[in-house]
Amino acid sequence: LTPLGNCLREDVVPSLRNFARLFGSEIWLQTFDRFLQVVQTGQPGFELAHGMSRYAYLDQHPELGSLYDKAMQDLSSMQIPALLAAYDFSGIQHIVDVGGGQGGLLTAILVANPHMTGMLFDRPPVTEEARAKIGAAGLAGRCQVVSGDMFEGVPEGGDAYIVKHVFMELDDAEAVLVLRNVRRAMHGDSRLLVIDPLIPADNQPSLNTMADLVMLLLSPGGRSRTPEEFHSLFETTGLVPGRVIPAPAATSIVEAMSGA
Repeated sequence: LTPLGNCLREDVVPSLRNFARLFGSEIWLQTFDRFLQVVQTGQPGFELAHGMSRYAYLDQHPELGSLYDKAMQDLSSMQIPALLAAYDFSGIQHIVDVGGGQGGLLTAILVANPHMTGMLFDRPPVTEEARAKIGAAGLAGRCQVVSGDMFEGVPEGGDAYIVKHVFMELDDAEAVLVLRNVRRAMHGDSRLLVIDPLIPADNQPSLNTMADLVMLLLSPGGRSRTPEEFHSLFETTGLVPGRVIPAPAATSIVEAMSGA
């Protein structure tokens, strides 16, 4: 195999095998075929092609759902080392991962910072598996797993809150709702770390522009945003915009302070 072909093996890190299988599947190709209708109607391509939302479809087709989960885990595992290198987490005592999935990022942060405790917050079906994986990593004593809905509220007490690859799935009204819930949970010295692909403000060619188009196909209102758009959302919800820290993994960390 060439070095590029080697990435399609299952037993290598990083592996793009599951990602390639997902995006090459008939279900995904049928979604991309609806691009013209998406532009004409504003409706998500997945719903146009399959008559229901992406997550509802994945729930009804467990084999594809499992492939989707593996592909997202592989993508996250490629980004985690870059995120750990880009941001200094050492001053944080307690960190809350909102919509943290199965806990890959939070686990890596806690392993790299033995002084820190954490909390993973996500929907009940997700947290069941996350709890097992966090326990297997030997972190059950340092990391709580809490079930809930970020649109209804977020647990208090975090020195830092991470929201990774969530806002790219949301329109502005939904994003404001989540940000307000995070803001209410923060104390005076808390910080928020939004981890998302950013579109360059000058509209230069970027892989994240493609991510923006993919979200247009997959999620109602989903989009990638510029740093300025995130800062505007922060100010709307009483947060104070902070640094924008690029990470060499097609993603960035957009920081905000509580403003209290």
